[in-house]
Amino acid sequence: MNHLTTLTAIVTLATCTFAVARAEPVPDSRSETVQFADLDTTNIRGVTVLYQRIKSAAEHVCRELEPGREPSRIPLHNRCVHGAVDHALMKVDLPTLTAFATAHGALRGKDTISIARNN
Repeated sequence: MNHLTTLTAIVTLATCTFAVARAEPVPDSRSETVQFADLDTTNIRGVTVLYQRIKSAAEHVCRELEPGREPSRIPLHNRCVHGAVDHALMKVDLPTLTAFATAHGALRGKDTISIARNN
């Protein structure tokens, strides 16, 4: 089966906060295609390589937010990378990949239910 997904980082929102504070123009959202037709995603080796490709693509897509010498950009960059990885994992929707990502701490609280109460 031919598997192909597009990893899209929603960096506009994260960049917006930074750009407004610095009076810089907001760049467009970026995307990168991650191909994995060559991988057997039914085994750990294939899933590991796919996850590494997704993470690498996310880091590439979010490169404009890399902190460099500005530590204040670290949270923006981290949110961008984590958001892009989460988006790709949902889009690919492979149980083996989701299990791998969960076991390695990549999925943060997706199964958590928040309950609000108004007194």
